[in-house]
Amino acid sequence: MVHSNTMKDSMQMGENVGFVVNAFSNVSKISRILIEEMSNQYNKKILLDTALNTSSIKFDFFYTVPEFFTDQTVKITFKAYSFVDDNYSSRSFSYFCSGTSQLLAEYSGFSMYTPLSGKADAFNIYLKQPIFTSEADTSDVDIYVYQDTAAEDATILQRIWKSHTALNFVKANNFNYAKATSQMLRETYLASVRFSSVTNLANDDIILIGFGFQPIGVIKIVAVFDEDGVVNDRYLFNIKFLE
Repeated sequence: MVHSNTMKDSMQMGENVGFVVNAFSNVSKISRILIEEMSNQYNKKILLDTALNTSSIKFDFFYTVPEFFTDQTVKITFKAYSFVDDNYSSRSFSYFCSGTSQLLAEYSGFSMYTPLSGKADAFNIYLKQPIFTSEADTSDVDIYVYQDTAAEDATILQRIWKSHTALNFVKANNFNYAKATSQMLRETYLASVRFSSVTNLANDDIILIGFGFQPIGVIKIVAVFDEDGVVNDRYLFNIKFLE
């Protein structure tokens, strides 16, 4: 027998549920307890699988609603197996969870300048603001404007971004920035080849960013300014974060 005082028909991601599992047999011993979760996103997922040799068992099982990208109807099934022909008894609980596939919020109007300008030439993701590489610790420089000062003409903007924090870049100009959702960002980022820098930057470029297998956001370059001299050479961009 399994029961829960906190299980509801509709649950939210991160919500915790406690179950009391009480299994017993009068004719044989219990050989196994199996707890499974079924959803469209994860298919079948084993939450607990333990071998036993006892006539009864009672324990608490705690479950946290995972993150889902789309709306899901989820079923949790508890099974108690016996040694007799591997028979089992089961009980299931189902709930609905709304997914996170929603439009991403946009932060706009950022500028990163060439380091030769003396202006902010980098960007910190946590602060969501431009910073100076000359003043910041490298652990804070998520994106910076790369400029080879030894180049034949260093006043020409070299259109390269790099990172001091192992941020990954994916140039994805076919990505729908205007209608970007968390699901779209995750799926495109994980299906793409990720690089430690991004080059040949131009107006309207779309760049996905993330750490390892975890996407962080998507950037749209509004305009690249490469004027005479270096004072006003900069990238104007907007960014949508996965929050």
